Amino acid sequence: MLREKMRKAEKMVLVSLFPVIIQTILLIIFLFGRTFSMFSILLIIFVVIGIISIIMIFNLHSLLSSGSYLSFMSMCLVTIPFAFISGMVISGVMLISAYRFVKMGLGKNR
Repeated sequence: MLREKMRKAEKMVLVSLFPVIIQTILLIIFLFGRTFSMFSILLIIFVVIGIISIIMIFNLHSLLSSGSYLSFMSMCLVTIPFAFISGMVISGVMLISAYRFVKMGLGKNR
């Protein structure tokens, strides 16, 4: 039962990674196709936040696969806002669902 919930959470973390990667790549392509302006600074900020989100989601996946569930729960609370800020609501919702699966698997009802 516990192993099944953790596998579902691990799959959700991996699936949440794809929209962030796609959006970051598209922003980089769009950024290099434009001349520099004030709008470009905003795009650069979104690209940096997207790259940070990708790194943090990879870290979440490695924490889950190594069995560090409590570290995953605390790191997930930091990663979820980055996923929402980077513009990918789907990724944030998937990370919240993975967090809830791990929480239910550990039996923590806070």
